Amino acid sequence: MQFLRRFTISQRLAVVTTLVLLIVAGLVGSFAVDYRSSLLDARALKTQHIVESGQGVLAHYHGLQQQGEMTQEQAQAAAAQVLEGLRYGDNDYFWVHSLDLKMIMHPFSKKLVGNSIAEVADPNGKRLFREMNTVVSATKAGFVDYYWPKPGVTVNHTGFRGGLNS
Repeated sequence: MQFLRRFTISQRLAVVTTLVLLIVAGLVGSFAVDYRSSLLDARALKTQHIVESGQGVLAHYHGLQQQGEMTQEQAQAAAAQVLEGLRYGDNDYFWVHSLDLKMIMHPFSKKLVGNSIAEVADPNGKRLFREMNTVVSATKAGFVDYYWPKPGVTVNHTGFRGGLNS
């Protein structure tokens, strides 16, 4: 306590006030990081559920093909047509690519459809479709972070990729 007597009351108050403000700032920062993490987790879970509903469309048409009601080509075309028209959120959409890295359906990048996407990379050089297939091969489904160009801007995405058992 002798140590504190060297300081004036205003200096002691300034130190205590500064410590309290630092503690409050640390707590607010910690809560902000936790809140951001919770928002990102919720968005990822929403994306996963939406993709799983899209997989339901694929499974439906695959079932029709298995029952002999449609050929494989008819089932793929019908499923692609349904998925091509589906949107979620403000600007989000479905696309379909195969494990051999051919784009089957993309609602906006028509030049990719029917072509190899093995070498398609985001602006950071990540071969995103290869990575998506690696995730599916290892765990059947999962998330991949990547960047994708939109008119006038490159946008950070977290995509959920799932495979269809056939």
